[in-house]
Amino acid sequence: IVDTYNAKNKKLEMAIQVPPLLKSYLPISIISSIAFANQGNNTWILNNFIQLFIPEGKEKLESFPFQDFMYYDQNIFQVNNVNDNNHFFSPDNIIDEIIYWLDHNNYLVVYADEYEIPDARNYKYYHILHSQFIYGYDYDLQLFFSVNFLKDESIGKFKISFDDLKSAIFAESTQKLFAESASWHNRNTLHEIILIRYLPDREAFYDHGINKEYILNEINNYYKSYNSSNFSGYFTGKLRGTWGLNVYSAIINILEKKPQLLDYRMFHLLYEHKYYMIERLTLFEISSKSTEELKDVFKSTSTLRLLCIKYNFRPNEAILRKMIHILQNIRNKEINILSELTHKYC
Repeated sequence: IVDTYNAKNKKLEMAIQVPPLLKSYLPISIISSIAFANQGNNTWILNNFIQLFIPEGKEKLESFPFQDFMYYDQNIFQVNNVNDNNHFFSPDNIIDEIIYWLDHNNYLVVYADEYEIPDARNYKYYHILHSQFIYGYDYDLQLFFSVNFLKDESIGKFKISFDDLKSAIFAESTQKLFAESASWHNRNTLHEIILIRYLPDREAFYDHGINKEYILNEINNYYKSYNSSNFSGYFTGKLRGTWGLNVYSAIINILEKKPQLLDYRMFHLLYEHKYYMIERLTLFEISSKSTEELKDVFKSTSTLRLLCIKYNFRPNEAILRKMIHILQNIRNKEINILSELTHKYC
């Protein structure tokens, strides 16, 4: 417990890329933004944002490693989960502790009821236990620097006063949401702060660069719809669900149920996935025909995003049929593209 702490800085802003390069889900936005800001390139995204996955029993598209594993130790990150099981939280010293962690090069993910966070998307609108990403402070103005979803649904920077963040962390509504939380990492605690520390000085045998061998491996898993968790079980266990190119059939099944509302994040994730797949495949020699086909696939995912918005504004079966047709075409084109790549390199 920190009783009193004299801040090392009057003002501290740690490196962060805003707007983030990946926007589909906040955890991957945060990790990729820290990596890009510190490395100055897309290496983390190119090495990791490859496999796609829909967990068993859910209708939510994820990349793999997915959100549950973003806040784990990684090649370039040390991650610590601070909660009631390993730390005593007190309103008297929480601000000093947060400043101490920031001063020692930890980015923070603070969980609280977003209803209590001014300028956040759900402020005074909806009670939800959500992460607040903190990357610095201004001690004189008594403000923390944060990144989150804003009122206009974009991801951007804003400021939270010391008092507002403290009040949100210890609000009765936050405690109630923690008690009701179904999220595995929020269970059995009423407070949670995740510390993320970028590690630029790992030992020499840790390679921070592009890992072409691993990229090819994961592309092959994606192409053949293999369960990638079978190769990462030491960290993830075996994860049941739909993998790789098979996710297109699962998404089509969702659309065929004619839902009242479509999850836009699903189609935005496909859009981002194809955007970086184009860059990723420049690492290898593929035909100009495959390159052009992949660019067509990317354009198709942009169309899917627009159709999703149109459908959510006014549900229409004709839109669903068009989306299904596009998804089938995307899958067929990706089979052709990745067949060439895997036959040549794998």
